[in-house]
Amino acid sequence: MLLITAGLLWKSYQRLCSADMGCITDNVLTIQLMLPSSHYTTPAQRVTFYESLLARIKALPGVEAAGLTNSVPGQGYWGDSSFTIVEHPPLEHGKGLVVIDRNADPGYFAAQGIPILQGRTYGSNQRLDHANEIVVNQAFVRTFLPGEEALGKHMMMDDRVYMIVGVVGDTRFSIAQEPRPIQYQPLFKGDENSVTLMIRSNRGSGGDVAQLSLPAQRVVQDLDRDLPVSDVLTMEQML
Repeated sequence: MLLITAGLLWKSYQRLCSADMGCITDNVLTIQLMLPSSHYTTPAQRVTFYESLLARIKALPGVEAAGLTNSVPGQGYWGDSSFTIVEHPPLEHGKGLVVIDRNADPGYFAAQGIPILQGRTYGSNQRLDHANEIVVNQAFVRTFLPGEEALGKHMMMDDRVYMIVGVVGDTRFSIAQEPRPIQYQPLFKGDENSVTLMIRSNRGSGGDVAQLSLPAQRVVQDLDRDLPVSDVLTMEQML
């Protein structure tokens, strides 16, 4: 019985190791940041920090790409939102649609290797009060818009309307879970104060992406010496 159980566990472990996360996981470093609301009191302050952070990280030697999101694939469920599709008939009272929340900068999808299958990502002009575009994944289309054209549809969340401008590939919020519907809002809207910085190293440099952890943390300290970082992990370590 012990051998049988060990064999089943080993097979399960192998299946998890071979699970397709829907994105690049090799040579990727993740660092979590939390901007204290007592210091970063406005969306504009948060956006200024995020834009400065990305620009400096991308300029580090050995960095091929970098992005910001509230949760990278495999990092967990994080949260969800209720929404309606404006072009659809009103739902019955007490019924609603739920989708996993993500916030990301415009270049995040390319940096993480998440393919854009239809349309485009939102542009750099999608910031602060001008943010009204959204990107969804394939699972969202399969679940909520089967047989329909997703691009141009409108989603209402928290009394705010967003237009779907792109459809991206599916990713897993957990290595053991199948892809679920996800919507990506512009991070530069400025509502999010907890983010994960993902850094992809330049393969040609021949270095270990973990070697970028100290230079990246120095960049954070240069921008805000009182800002702590946590969970400095490669994606392989995290998974």
